[in-house]
Amino acid sequence: MAPHHLPAIADVLIVGSSRALRGIDPTALEQSLTTRGIAQVRVFNLGIDGATARVAELKLTRILGDRTLPRLVIWADGLRAFNSSRRDSTYEEIAASEGYGALAQSVTSAPSPTSAPPPERGIAF
Repeated sequence: MAPHHLPAIADVLIVGSSRALRGIDPTALEQSLTTRGIAQVRVFNLGIDGATARVAELKLTRILGDRTLPRLVIWADGLRAFNSSRRDSTYEEIAASEGYGALAQSVTSAPSPTSAPPPERGIAF
């Protein structure tokens, strides 16, 4: 089954660079939400060192796709994520990787979903 047909990997997904990766603890966020009465929320940190806005877009739209998007995305980064038109080596390395090539091939050959409704968006806090 192609990745874009799988259930959402998390209710809350954290994306960004090392600021996201090291700056937000998913377990602490889950515990904080639970103490506020929002239980059983799955939080996953998908931060990558050196990630830019282009990398976040790649992860959310091309790798995860509509069927696996979480209910909430937390963008944890700064202005440098927009890269000021400089070479984006992190994006280039991901896009050129063998794993991404295999994923792109599996998504291209996967049947398009027709019966499943799109995931519900938004979490009430």
